[in-house]
Amino acid sequence: ETALQRLEEAFYAAAQAIEEGWIAPPLPTTPLAVDSTGAPLPNQFVLRFRAEGVDLPWSAACGPVALSMALSRLAGRPIPAQDVADRLIQVRQIPPEVAELPNGGRKATRYTSAADLLETAKKAYGVEGQKVDLDGSSSEAAWAALRDQITRPRTTVIALVTAKSHTTHWTDGWQGTDGTPAAAIVLTEKKHTGDGGILTGHAVPQAGETAHWVVIDRLEEREGERYVVINNPFHNRQERYRWDLFWRSINQEARRGSEWWIVRLEGEPNIPESKEEKTQ
Repeated sequence: ETALQRLEEAFYAAAQAIEEGWIAPPLPTTPLAVDSTGAPLPNQFVLRFRAEGVDLPWSAACGPVALSMALSRLAGRPIPAQDVADRLIQVRQIPPEVAELPNGGRKATRYTSAADLLETAKKAYGVEGQKVDLDGSSSEAAWAALRDQITRPRTTVIALVTAKSHTTHWTDGWQGTDGTPAAAIVLTEKKHTGDGGILTGHAVPQAGETAHWVVIDRLEEREGERYVVINNPFHNRQERYRWDLFWRSINQEARRGSEWWIVRLEGEPNIPESKEEKTQ
């Protein structure tokens, strides 16, 4: 039912684009995150933090989900997000940083760094990567620098942005960071303006906001406007933002004076067997 609803929404969006005189955007080149069966995840919050003696919901799993999308783009086929999460934990030997929930449950709250993503890509998948400093002296310079990275062959780009930590769009099957059903921004994206989504336009997170990893799928220029299309782990979907909002949303941790950085991965991944495949 959920898959059918998403398909209907996609057809509606395409019809709206044609009706408004838009040229339909190209098909995504960055796959959405998937589970072990190849089915798209409903959101990032279904991932588990699995280590020796630990198996908890992972509320801050945007890093491994984004990495799975980026690696999938390079591989040309989806790589299950939980596999990437398991290997990240194994490679980096990171603790879960457990938080207690009001309902008596527990969750892992460990955020992932650029070093976590880069070392996992290298050691677990044989993919070269680096933090690349880009010109951020102006919005125009930042756009040109990012465009140069996106257009490199066999390359994918992950960016650190500031996003809302909850949404008012209720989602079945998961809870917000305080253990209550998720609630914060109503998703009212208008395709002709690029409005909507969860980016905030703040470099420094405000109350109810957090640093968040996203994959940049492509840049678009149409009718005198510039847009960034991202794969967002939060609801595991593609979202389009006006460039000025995206640029303002680059997190302070990714800014250094007149420069900013992105995580760039290049090459074809070596995909090891998953735990599920080994047990078959």
